[in-house]
Amino acid sequence: MISLVKRILHEEPYKKDEVLRELGTTVENLDQVSLTQNTKHIQSFKLRQRALHVFEEALRVEKFHKTCSELSSIEGALQTLGKLMSESHESLRDLYECSHPQLDKLVELSQELTLGARLTGAGWGGCAVALVSPETLDKYLDALKSKFYKELGVNDEKFPSLVFSTAPNGGACIYIPN
Repeated sequence: MISLVKRILHEEPYKKDEVLRELGTTVENLDQVSLTQNTKHIQSFKLRQRALHVFEEALRVEKFHKTCSELSSIEGALQTLGKLMSESHESLRDLYECSHPQLDKLVELSQELTLGARLTGAGWGGCAVALVSPETLDKYLDALKSKFYKELGVNDEKFPSLVFSTAPNGGACIYIPN
C-alpha cells in the first residue's frame, strides 16, 4: 500500500474541486458525508501525506508486535521499539500534522535520555509517552522537570501529577469465573 500511495497520490495538496472530480460527488455530499462543521471550509487536502502516515503507522505497529513476539534480546528489542516510537512521532508531526510545538519540544528533549518517545492520545497538544530504561529514569524525570516543566511554571508539588512512570503490564482483560 505504501508504494501504491507513493505512486498514485501526488505530493501537492489536492484542491477540493479535484477531490470532488475524483470521487464523482458534489460539495454538499462531501461536506455531509466526509467533513464536519469544523472542516467544511477546508479547500485543500494532503491525501498523500495522510495516507502515508496511516499505512506506515500500521507497518510500525506490525513491527512493534513482531519485535515483542520474537524477543531474541531485550536490549536489541528495546532499541527497536524505541526507534519505532520515535518514527511514529515524526510521522504524526510531519505527515499527519497532529502535534504541537510544545509537545514536539517535550519529545525532542525525551529523545536525548530515552530509547524513544512519541505523542499519544488524540494529539494536538496532548500527552507524550517515552520508553525509558530503569537506570536512566531518575535522570530523565529530573531533566523533564528542569528543562521543560520549570519553564512552564510547574512546581515540584504539581510535577508528579503531570509526569509519572509505569511499567508494561498485561492490560485490560475479561475474567470469567468457573
